[in-house]
This record gives sequence, C-alpha cells and structure tokens, in this order.
Amino acid sequence: MAQPVGPIPVQAPVPSILTTARDRSSDGFGASAPIPEDVAGALPGVDMNRASWRSGIAWQSFGCQQSYPWEDCPTDPEGSPMERSSYGSPAWSPVFHVYTPLECDWAGAEAGLSDAARALTEAHTAHGLARALWMGEGLPVAASSEFGFPVTLRRSATLADGGSTAEDLDVVVARLLAEYEAATNGLGGAVLHVPSILMTGALGGLPGGGKIATPEGNVYRGPLGSLVSPGPGYPWGVTVTGANGAGPIVADGDSADPDYAGNAADEAWVYVTGPVEYALSSVRLTVPDTADARRQNTEAVVAQRAGIFRFDPCTAFAALAANPYAAGGS
Repeated sequence: MAQPVGPIPVQAPVPSILTTARDRSSDGFGASAPIPEDVAGALPGVDMNRASWRSGIAWQSFGCQQSYPWEDCPTDPEGSPMERSSYGSPAWSPVFHVYTPLECDWAGAEAGLSDAARALTEAHTAHGLARALWMGEGLPVAASSEFGFPVTLRRSATLADGGSTAEDLDVVVARLLAEYEAATNGLGGAVLHVPSILMTGALGGLPGGGKIATPEGNVYRGPLGSLVSPGPGYPWGVTVTGANGAGPIVADGDSADPDYAGNAADEAWVYVTGPVEYALSSVRLTVPDTADARRQNTEAVVAQRAGIFRFDPCTAFAALAANPYAAGGS
C-alpha cells in the first residue's frame, strides 16, 4: 500500500521586513490587558498576554519643540497641518490579517494539514505585512487612525526633490537619505524600502549603479547606518496612476480615496522612513465542519493571524528608481 510522502518544509524569507522592523508582539513592553470586547468578538482565542499587541500598545511620542521652525507635513483630512518633527507621533495602522486556507485530499492527517497551514502563515507574514505597509492591502479605506485614514508608505510619503525622474538606485538612495536627514535633523534610524527586483543592484550586481546594501546577519545595512528592507511584497513592474499606483499621492490628498502616482515597467518606487515597528497575534486555526468534505475525501483548514504596524508618517519620502529588468511585475 502506498504511503503518503511528507511535504517539503516551508521556507520563510530572510532577510525581510520582519527582520528589518522591530517586533513588538511579545518583547515584554507594557502591561498585560484583558481581551477588549471588540477584539474578543472578532478574534476568539487570541493570546492577549502577549499582551496588548492590539489596544494595549502605548506608542509613546516625544513632541518636544525644537529651537527653530519645522516644515509642515501634508494636511490631514480636516485640513489642519500635521507638524513635522524629528521624533514625532508615529501612527499605527488598523488591524490587518494574513490568511492561509488549505484544502486537499483527505488522508486522515488533519494535524499535518494544520501544521502546514500554520507554517505557511508564518512564512507569508512578511509578505502580508509589506503589502499592508506599502499598498494598504487588508486595511479598511476609511479606517480610524490618529490621522483619520490608513497610514501607509504611499499615503504618507512626500515626493523627494527630483524624485519623479527615474535614476540609478544609488542616486535615488542618496536623494532619499538627504531628504530624511534634513527632515529629522540627522536623527538617524532610516529604513529604505526597496522592491526585490532592485536588490541585486543594491548588492552591487548591476552596472550603472553603486552598491548600497551589505548583508549583516538577517538584515541589509545601507549608507549612514540605514537599514534596507526588501519586503517581500513590495510592488514592482508597471503600475497605473490612480487607486493602484505604487507611488505617493498625486491628487485628492484630503479624500479617503486619493490618486497615487504610477510608474512605467522600467521604473520602481523606493521609499525611506524612520524605524518601522509591528506586532502580531499568534496564528489561529479554524477547522471547518468536515462531514461533507470527508464524504468527498477532502480535508480543510484555515489559519490566520492579525497584525498592526507603525512608523512616523512625517518622515517618509519617495523617489523613482530605474528598473534595469523592465519586465514582469508583482
């Protein structure tokens, strides 16, 4: 009798946004909190003793007045300016979810399917976080946040000086770091968000652009002590100006549904922000009623986890980089 062969082990991306950003899920910050009613109803079984990853996180801000005026941030939906500061009030995202639904031929190994769903959800978390962070995928359009809308890279960023003309990656990184340094008075902590299609060039593998990333453990270190985040999940390839553009806002900045800048196939957007932090719930499994499924010789399971992220939206900038591959997209 034939025996089933075990699955190929799931591999997670390293380095990734998860190794670049700081994990606040269970690092001992804050005090444990009971499960809020709004969370408990939507996420039964979430371990809130890893506590407060949802409503118990207190984003402490330092809004000290500097000795000279700061440039204003773009206006919020009500039209009032948001002060740009060297260490302002980082905004947190609404909750997003990473899902892994699996269904396969039933071999009486429900535990194996559950383990696979859990492992895949862990491995896909970096992609889910990156898509939510950059494009807002999984975030409600009219979500409540400190500023009344989802705070994402493309929503928050200001176009860097000269950033609308695609240049070699090293030129783009130089411009972005200069903008960030000016906005923060040299505070440091810059994170460069670079689509994976450009990472070979970032590591010095392409002519026409200098090396801007060096492997350092599970992260890539960039110029001036910056970190280079490769996603995964950052968009590349042609995007169309409008709701699906991968660039910063170009019109209707005060509306809930603005237009974002697009780019050609031989271009890709790169962003710089200050430090990024995230928090994740544990992976929760849902096993559907399998009575009907087993009559069809199938088994099903759904794994999911919830997450949030934050960064300072007043120190985010964007610029176009030349994409030497100029084909495909994601």
